Amino acid sequence: SLAEGLFPQYLPGQSAGVYWFMGGLGVEGLLVSIVLHEFSHSLVARHYGLPIGGISLFLFGGVAEMEDEPPGAKSEFLMAVAGPASSLVLAAAFFGLQSLGASLALSQIFTTVLFYLGYLNVVLAVFNLVPAFPLDGGRMLRAVLWGLGGNLRRATQTAASIGMALGVALMVLGVLTAFSGYPVSGIWWLLIGLFVRAAAVHSHSQLRLRESVQGLPVRTFMSERPIAVMPELDLQAFYERYVYRLRHRLFPVVEGERLAGVVRANAGRSVERGEWQRHHVGEFVEPCSAGLCVEAGEDAARALVRMMKSGSDRLVVTEGERLAGILTFRDLAGAERLRDQP
Repeated sequence: SLAEGLFPQYLPGQSAGVYWFMGGLGVEGLLVSIVLHEFSHSLVARHYGLPIGGISLFLFGGVAEMEDEPPGAKSEFLMAVAGPASSLVLAAAFFGLQSLGASLALSQIFTTVLFYLGYLNVVLAVFNLVPAFPLDGGRMLRAVLWGLGGNLRRATQTAASIGMALGVALMVLGVLTAFSGYPVSGIWWLLIGLFVRAAAVHSHSQLRLRESVQGLPVRTFMSERPIAVMPELDLQAFYERYVYRLRHRLFPVVEGERLAGVVRANAGRSVERGEWQRHHVGEFVEPCSAGLCVEAGEDAARALVRMMKSGSDRLVVTEGERLAGILTFRDLAGAERLRDQP
């Protein structure tokens, strides 16, 4: 860790409390650096009119969640290069502050942390410039191939293949490093390799699926005449007749011809099981929202993005205030399998 391993090597002779303080500053600086890296992607994306669903942080960095593919190779390249460029600017800023602090006799506690953050941002930029999709360098490579060949799918295939190969190479490096007497470093390289390979496979599969349904309305893929429940149904009957038998996580709720909303399968979690007969579905109805419902005429690719963003595998399909059907992830995935059949 920073407090127990790195900073004691950089600045020996300090107390444990000082090292933990430095570690806290280092972690905060790392988080700010990652957020600014991803925020720079978002700024360029918004310039080109691409909606950003948010920024997600994870173990090895972050990702700006774009709801559509870039409109062209130029915009893809500029969005990709913005991240490493911002990291290099941050690195220069941290190194500059470290140099200024040293000249002003600022405590080495702070100048050491500033040097670490500058070095970290250089590493972040260089790692992301590796031409392996979905790293920024891989997206830049995809943009170049897309611009030269005019085929986004083929460009993605090539960039993703390099990403998968890099992931395997990093995993092999991790194993060799671990058996060379550096188990902690080896495990980290192994985890990074697993992440890079999985991200490359996922990104390529996601694009193929999105391409297979793009431009087609949701009604093309939805299941008509879905099973719906009434608001006056008690929770006991709801679970026995619907949830336990069908194992769906979401059900449309109808009143006559009108869609009243949706109810989740976990609606009864706040109610004691012995009280289920005294409570009704209508008490737990949620209004249709972007993460739960979709219009029948909406582009199926956008519905797919909604599913991925919300983590739901099914959406209630509406036509005005009427229930039109149910769209599941399996419905959309089936379209890709049919397309790929000879």
